[in-house]
Amino acid sequence: MHFGLLIKYYKTANIVFTILMLFVILDLLFPPLEQQEYSMEILANDGTLLSAYLTDDDKWRLKTKAEEVSAELIKAIVEKEDSWFNWHFGVNPVSIFRALYKNLINGEKISGASTITMQVARLLEPKDRTYWNKIVEVFRAFQLELRYSKEEILEIYLSLLPFGGNIEGVKSASYIYFDRPPDKLSLAQSILLAVIPNDPNSLRLDRSNDEIIEKRNYWITKFKNDKLFAQLDLADALEEPVETNRSEIPTLAPHFCYFIKERFNKNKIMTKLDLSIQQTAENLLSRHVKRIFYKGITNGAVLVIDNKNSSVVGYCGSADFYDDGSFGQVNGITAIRSPGSTLKAALFAYAFDDGILTPQMKLEDIPIDYNGYQPENYDLKFYGNVSADFALVNSLNIPSVSLLRNAGSTNFINLLEGCGFEEIQKQKDKLGLSLILGGCGVSLEELTRLFSSFARKGELHPLVYDESESEFEEGTEIFSQASSYLVADILSGINRSDIVNLTNYSK
Repeated sequence: MHFGLLIKYYKTANIVFTILMLFVILDLLFPPLEQQEYSMEILANDGTLLSAYLTDDDKWRLKTKAEEVSAELIKAIVEKEDSWFNWHFGVNPVSIFRALYKNLINGEKISGASTITMQVARLLEPKDRTYWNKIVEVFRAFQLELRYSKEEILEIYLSLLPFGGNIEGVKSASYIYFDRPPDKLSLAQSILLAVIPNDPNSLRLDRSNDEIIEKRNYWITKFKNDKLFAQLDLADALEEPVETNRSEIPTLAPHFCYFIKERFNKNKIMTKLDLSIQQTAENLLSRHVKRIFYKGITNGAVLVIDNKNSSVVGYCGSADFYDDGSFGQVNGITAIRSPGSTLKAALFAYAFDDGILTPQMKLEDIPIDYNGYQPENYDLKFYGNVSADFALVNSLNIPSVSLLRNAGSTNFINLLEGCGFEEIQKQKDKLGLSLILGGCGVSLEELTRLFSSFARKGELHPLVYDESESEFEEGTEIFSQASSYLVADILSGINRSDIVNLTNYSK
């Protein structure tokens, strides 16, 4: 008897071993499926979708996490497609036998047996529906179940479900058809999205919707009979109208999003952009450009950073991205432009550190001539002997040019080169005294980073755009704490009457 038991165990072990070897062989013959390429998503610091971009195959395919989807939508999809999803191992034998029985009795295919996992296999590797491909699909389902958790399989499914045209995944469909994220859908909208993937080419929300209403109401009634959702909620869902509509994926902060798209190579980028600050900056810039339009100025740009950690929280590349007449699609933050008088602050800080200047030291504001170069003040006046802080606050040109000459233009250019001013580095052999009055090229991004050093005790830090970048990277000291404080204190005394309501953002 003991020998017979050993034989039984031996045979069982052989069967298990054979099955395992067969699976290993099949696994080698059919390598694991690669996931599809997903659309790039760019998010604000609170998770709001700023923008997204088509995949290389021109699909709106937004990768979807389970926590991004309403519980009602997940419940409706799972109950409709595969109510045993959380209990089977990729294949549901009961469903297979039931489908075979119904199809044999009726002499044609009227019922399917594909589980959500099998559908995921088909979505990852679309093939003609043959018996052989169905067998491969079953193997793929086992393969997926071994490699992914149930939640991960469901997330792939939610990301790839077809919704007609180039729309794939519940997140894409939610934004395009309902102009909202999938966790903000009504019950009626959730059930509608659960219905469309069965026939995405016919059940299009951007076309006639009579058939969609019929299908949706059928499932609402079924869920009502099954008591899947609250009866009152289902009754309301039956009465909710279906609008034939197609929205666009959000396009907030377009210059910022295009910049991020070129800078990072990731599917999902959580940026530091603060939508409240962004909206304030956009409104201020728009109003300011309108106010100075009479001067022939038709555009502008704003870059807002948090001086505590150099995070970019506001980014307006132009006053109106869609204004072609004012070249609104040119990014004024990265474009090379004349800095005007803005480099004077850095020059004065450098001179303070070099020991050749103090805030109350007198500078001459009189006519000068440096080998034929005769700078003038903006108002064409001369103020005689003035203090250094007066010269900086009033942006006097003549004292600044004289100061650059005394400090050494080469030394100052080397400082700017070390601060990352790329165009100055390229043109440094051609630059002279006029650079302090705007005779050079810089970007607003470079300037903002430089000015942030005055608020960070003279340390220059890289700008932080997304969550993956370190906010606490060690900076480079370009000015002393003392000179940084002096320049910041002098500049804070400037009263900009042309820009109002900035109190909350000036610290």
